Formats: sequence, structure tokens, C-alpha cells
Amino acid sequence: MNEESIVVSSKDKLGIVRLAYRCMAIMALVGGIGIYAFFRNIDAMILFRFFSKPGFLNGLPFHPDTGNLAVSVFVFHGPNMLWLLSGLFFIRSVWIANKKWMQLYLIVFFLIALANEMAQISPGIPGTFDVFDLLFMCLAAFLESAIYQFSFNRRIE
Repeated sequence: MNEESIVVSSKDKLGIVRLAYRCMAIMALVGGIGIYAFFRNIDAMILFRFFSKPGFLNGLPFHPDTGNLAVSVFVFHGPNMLWLLSGLFFIRSVWIANKKWMQLYLIVFFLIALANEMAQISPGIPGTFDVFDLLFMCLAAFLESAIYQFSFNRRIE
């Protein structure tokens, strides 16, 4: 019996990695939205100043015990971290074949996100500045980089 080995080209590997990154981007985005919708006061969202709130959101949110540190971090810093992580995953998926441009876009995206958080110090910018948001944004960037270095980078080289 003759066994055939399956040969996967580098182009196919790159396509698989892109798909994986896009799936992770969608999961992080939906996760952040889910945490925000289910556990935060969505009536205060700026979005609902311009659009009416869908009826199915009226029963939300559930208010967890935010006296617990882990719950507080999850509820108040998790969405921001996941949204940043989603953007980093998506940028990496688009520019993974061109490392120079990928690094540039990742850095620019991260700096824009940091500037947005820092701008919340000003009373004219909506949102609440929080040093822990900055910390968790840096953690998101570290996680994305670690996932790339220790998992996907090995598969495409």
C-alpha cells in the first residue's frame, strides 16, 4: 500500500494562519461586546445617543459583585483589552506576509488606542481615564505578540 504525504505550501500555511487570526479577532471583538452588554450600564453608551437601543437589550445588564477584584477587572477592563486585542489580531491577519508594514500598522494602531485612552483625561472627551486600562492594553499587546511568536510564527517560517 502506497501512502501519500500531504504537502502544504507556504501560501496555504499563510492562508490558514490568516483565517485563524481573523477568527480570534472576531471572538475577541464579540467577547468585549458581550462583557460590555451583559455587565455594564449600556444606557450610558454614546452609541445610543445616535441610535435607539434594540429592545432585547432592555433586560440587560446583570450587575455582578464588583467588590471582587477579578470580577471588577473582567467587567471594567476586559472589554477594552479584548477590543484592542481584536484590532491587533485583525491587523496581523491582513499584513502577516509583509512584516515591515505589519509592524508599522500594529504600532500605529496601538499608539492610537493609547492616545484615545490618554485623551479621556480631558473633560471634553467621553470616557473615564484609568491607568489600569493602559496596563491591560499593554497586556493585550504583549499577549498578541506572544501568541504570534510562540504559535503562528513557527508555522509560517
